[in-house]
Amino acid sequence: MKGLFIRWTVTFAAIGIAIAWAFFPQIRSVAADWYSGNAGMPTLQDSDLANIRNIKFLGRDQIITDVRVSDLRVVAAAPGFATIAMTLASSEPTALYPSLRIYLQANHRTVRTLVIGPGDYEHQTSLGNELVKVSIRLQPGETGFTASAFYDAGGV
Repeated sequence: MKGLFIRWTVTFAAIGIAIAWAFFPQIRSVAADWYSGNAGMPTLQDSDLANIRNIKFLGRDQIITDVRVSDLRVVAAAPGFATIAMTLASSEPTALYPSLRIYLQANHRTVRTLVIGPGDYEHQTSLGNELVKVSIRLQPGETGFTASAFYDAGGV
């Protein structure tokens, strides 16, 4: 009976060691999450690391947040020229302003895209909820537009 107990104990110990050895990276990852309290937080995989070309450290006042564009409207128009206004709303106050992508439309189709950097439009020092105005040149047939905000790789 004692020999049977030792045999089963050694068998289960060997299986446990083999499983731990085979799945060590996954076990280490889960254990690190439990230990650090960051369970469920997004992490980079090894395949993601190969695509990183540049790292930029930002100050605490330059938090990259979720920015939404709303209330698009034309505030001034002339032949070949328009000033458009839009409200930028940030999920958290930040000093880092996004670039704007303006999609110009003709016949309900996007025909041209303009990218306007944060240095090319007037804004305050901190983004929370702000109305910004952008002047653009229009080409013949462009009658509508939409816009989105994004943080580019270079940042400001």
